[in-house]
Amino acid sequence: MTVLFWVCTIGILSLFLIWRNHSDQKKAKERFRDLKKTQYGASPNRNSGEEALSHVSHFFEDHRQENAIDDITWNDLEMDSVFARLNYCESAAGEEVLYDFLRNPCRLNASERARLERQIELLQTDGDVRLQLQYQFYMLRQRGKFSIYDYLHLLDQEKKRRNGKHFLLLFLLILSLVCCIFSVSGAPLFLVGMICVNMITYFQEKGRSDAYLSVFYYVLRLLGEAEKLERIHHERLQETFALEL
Repeated sequence: MTVLFWVCTIGILSLFLIWRNHSDQKKAKERFRDLKKTQYGASPNRNSGEEALSHVSHFFEDHRQENAIDDITWNDLEMDSVFARLNYCESAAGEEVLYDFLRNPCRLNASERARLERQIELLQTDGDVRLQLQYQFYMLRQRGKFSIYDYLHLLDQEKKRRNGKHFLLLFLLILSLVCCIFSVSGAPLFLVGMICVNMITYFQEKGRSDAYLSVFYYVLRLLGEAEKLERIHHERLQETFALEL
């Protein structure tokens, strides 16, 4: 009877937490849509200083074309201000592509420019589609002051690491615990030393791996949001964007 009670309690609590999470997500989506409706047409309200823009050029630098706008012309025309005014992007990847479009104005051919105009017209006239797309891109979030593209590029250069050192440290830590159990002389000092060494090693490896794990997490979210975008059923959207996700 006691086991059944706890199973039912845990089950009810789990269902409540699932419902609460779903309800919170729904409310957050509604708040986002209301906010974007009121902000439509207004200037983007975000930090567009030099430090905030330092990462968005990295994708462009790796795809620079011969007829791209050079740095001197870009600065003379104060194109950073133009980018800031046009930057309604909800994701870091979108910011990098927008910057690349501005620096490489001849990247698109005539048919691609016509297709882009149709996309813009659709988003201007159909607020529901615009809000749906904005929300899905918003779920990708910004990724701080670094370029996702840089880390994706560095993943190819990352060498395979061996785990022998970590297994050795784990073995020595277990050995120090065994020594303490059997009251071996100097065991407490050995245990404290191994704990410190393992902690230092952990934080060193964590610092190296965090950026890559963040990128993997971002890519997984990108794939998940792409599937959601694919499930948006709208005739004009599918015709105009020709989504191939």
